[in-house]
Amino acid sequence: MNNNDLAAAWKTMPLSNDFMFCRVMSNPDVCAELLRRLLHIPVERVEEVHAQKSVQLTADSRGVRFDVYVKDSSRVFDIEVQVANQGDLPLRARYYQGSLDVDMLKSGEPVTKLKESYIVFLCLFDPFKHKLPVYTVKKTFAEKSEVPYTDGTNTVFFNCRAHKAASDAQVRNILSYLMNGTAKDGFTAELERYVERARQNGVWEKEYMTLEMIKNQQQEIGFAKGVAIGREAGRSEGIAIGEQRGERRGILVLLHNLFNFLPASPSLSFIYYDSPNKHCNRPARTKQLNQEIHRRTCVEDSFPDGNTNFILT
Repeated sequence: MNNNDLAAAWKTMPLSNDFMFCRVMSNPDVCAELLRRLLHIPVERVEEVHAQKSVQLTADSRGVRFDVYVKDSSRVFDIEVQVANQGDLPLRARYYQGSLDVDMLKSGEPVTKLKESYIVFLCLFDPFKHKLPVYTVKKTFAEKSEVPYTDGTNTVFFNCRAHKAASDAQVRNILSYLMNGTAKDGFTAELERYVERARQNGVWEKEYMTLEMIKNQQQEIGFAKGVAIGREAGRSEGIAIGEQRGERRGILVLLHNLFNFLPASPSLSFIYYDSPNKHCNRPARTKQLNQEIHRRTCVEDSFPDGNTNFILT
């Protein structure tokens, strides 16, 4: 995308865009109200809101970047917006949960200091293909499923595509707004106002365009590397095919020379196996050689399926 395309995209950017969502949710009051309506829990005064918070556990480990990291007096939240389904959400939720826990404790602190945590995915697709608007993960014991296993972790997946099926009006309106951008109540109308204000923010627009240009450059570099690797693989395959063709042609020439210089003898026997493939398919030549072998020699076998072998006995 060029600068004009990026500028046009910014003017109509919806809340479901990752960049826009992070900017709007950087407002603590808006973020807290979103969590209250989605999770139906009392969210106290928000102490921290970090957009694109990065956590690197060790120098050689895989890092994690939370879309919106929120902390109140007793809980921590990670809110993620997902536009494309990569099929890895359960594993990502697991990794995010572990990263939240490690980030919560300082060195030497006991695990009893861990706060209750929520991983919230707002998906513009159905992550589990059951057409449910909400998928809430609950842990129980396999031997006694009615007894909950409570470790203070919570994971909830919202399917915006199924917003009409949501029984709760507040949840339904939020999912609907994320899916199609239509405000249907006071809170989603407020979200729309914050989105419009963000679009008028020149600093955010420049930041967005810079990030997108860097992303495009990285994609172009990756594409160029992929093309180079593909060409090298094709070159190597071509060399291998050429060597195979040369080897088989050499065998054919050897047979031809033997036919021309060796006298016909009933005691001379050839065994020649050849399985012409897509790169070396000469049925006419194969038939000619078979006929010549039959005419000049005692043939034990000729040209069945198998690997190329030449045995003179």
